[in-house]
Amino acid sequence: MVRILSGAAITAALFVSPAAAQNTDRSHDDALRRLQNPQTANSIAVVVEALARSLMAMPVGPLADAMARVDPDSDLADVPRDATLGEMAHVDARDAERMGDDAHAAGTMVAGMARQLEVMLPTFEAMARDMSAQWNQDWDRARTASRRR
Repeated sequence: MVRILSGAAITAALFVSPAAAQNTDRSHDDALRRLQNPQTANSIAVVVEALARSLMAMPVGPLADAMARVDPDSDLADVPRDATLGEMAHVDARDAERMGDDAHAAGTMVAGMARQLEVMLPTFEAMARDMSAQWNQDWDRARTASRRR
């Protein structure tokens, strides 16, 4: 669950931003600048920790009670009315903080990966052009060969 929440928060933070939603060089530069800003990793960590704390504090007793009414023999019949998601998941009190720390570390890693991808981008673009040219040549040859039959 820690990895899922951390990954989801980082992905949301990156793809919800207006810079990431556009496909221009300027937005690419803006997104990269944001990723490289340590405050971005800090912000993501704060959001993930707050989200985790909120989710773990969410009451599930009423839901378990409703489910137990449907199936009285269910394990949910024994869930206390004031149970929380954190209690049901046996979450440690420090798990939310660890999730925030993991999100911070992941944000820092993403920034490093983004820097490396930026360095590799011209190579990827050249490869794409070469592949496209090769595809077009092969396609033309295949069409010409099929017309000769």
